[in-house]
Amino acid sequence: MIYVFAGCELDTDAYELRRDGEVIGVEPQVFDVLVYLLEHRDRVVAKEELLDEVWKTRFVTESTLTTRIKGVRRAVGDDGRHQRVIRTVHGRGYRFVADVSRRGEPTAGTADDGATLVGRESQRELLGRCMTDVIAGRRRVVVVSGEPGAGKTALVDAMAADWRGSSFRVLSGQCIEYRGAGEPYLPLLEALAEAATRSYGPTLVQLLSDRAPTWLVQMPWLVTDEALDALRRRVVGSTRDRMLREIVEALEAWAADDPVVLVLEDMHWSDPSTADVLAALGRRRTEARLLAVVTCRTEELAGSASGLVDVLHDLRLHSAVEDIELPPLDAPAAEQ
Repeated sequence: MIYVFAGCELDTDAYELRRDGEVIGVEPQVFDVLVYLLEHRDRVVAKEELLDEVWKTRFVTESTLTTRIKGVRRAVGDDGRHQRVIRTVHGRGYRFVADVSRRGEPTAGTADDGATLVGRESQRELLGRCMTDVIAGRRRVVVVSGEPGAGKTALVDAMAADWRGSSFRVLSGQCIEYRGAGEPYLPLLEALAEAATRSYGPTLVQLLSDRAPTWLVQMPWLVTDEALDALRRRVVGSTRDRMLREIVEALEAWAADDPVVLVLEDMHWSDPSTADVLAALGRRRTEARLLAVVTCRTEELAGSASGLVDVLHDLRLHSAVEDIELPPLDAPAAEQ
C-alpha cells in the first residue's frame, strides 16, 4: 500500500518513505512507528500500545519511544511545535493527523463509502437535512447511537468527508475511556488542535487568541513563545465557567463565515465539562450555522458519569436534538 500525506509517500511493501520525491533514510523502528500511527489514524494511540505493538516482547523505556517519535517527525518534515503530521495528546499518546490518500484513490474516508454504508441511506439523508438547516442558520445537535460495530463512525466519517468537500469547517474529537476522572474538555482540545493543521488553521488560531485565550494557552505549539507568555498573563485566574463561555462564543463566531461541524465520538465516555459544552451549544436560542454530531453506544450511555444522559434529556424536552439510531442491518443489507 502506498499512502500519500503532507508531501510524503510511504510504501509499506518496499519499506520506503519518500518526501518531495526523494527517498528518506529511516530506521526500521521509526518506520514501524510511523506505519502503526498512520494505519490507526482514526484514534489516539496510547504509548503503551505503541511499545507493545512495535517492540513486542522486548523491553524498552518510554524515552526510546520519544526518540523514535522525534525521528518520525524529522523524516516527514514535521516538528514538535507545529505537529502537522504526528500530534502529541498529553497524558494519552499520539495521533496521526495529516490528511491521507492512497495512491490513485480519493482522500481517506471516502474510498469505501459504498461498502461501509450499506443500509444506512435514510440516516445519511437525515444528516443531510440537518446540514441544510444549519446552512440556513438553524443550529442542530445530532446524536448517532447504536451498539458497538453498528457503523456509527463509518456514517459520521462519510458525512464529514462530504462536508469538508463542500468547504465546511469540520472539527473532530474523540472521548477516551478513563479509569479515573478524565481531563476536562480533552476531545474538544483534540478537535481544535486537529483543525489548526488544516487550511483554515491560521484563522482558527487567531479567533481563539481573540475570543478563547483559555483554550489556546493549552495548545502552546500553535503560537510563538512571546504570544504564549502574553496569553498566560491574560488567563490568570480563569475558571471552568469562563472556558465554557469562551468556546461556545468562539465556535459561533467562527460559524459566521462558513458552517462549522463539531464531531465528538464516543460521548458515553465524555467528561462532564465536554457534556456541558454540548448542552450550551444546543440550548442557546441565537441563530448559528453550527452542527454538533455526537456518537455514543446505547448500552453504555446509562452508565455514563458525565451527566450526558441528563443533558440529552433536557435537549430533547426542548426539541433541540435529533436522534439517529443505527439498528442491526437487515438480511439483504448484510448480504450486500
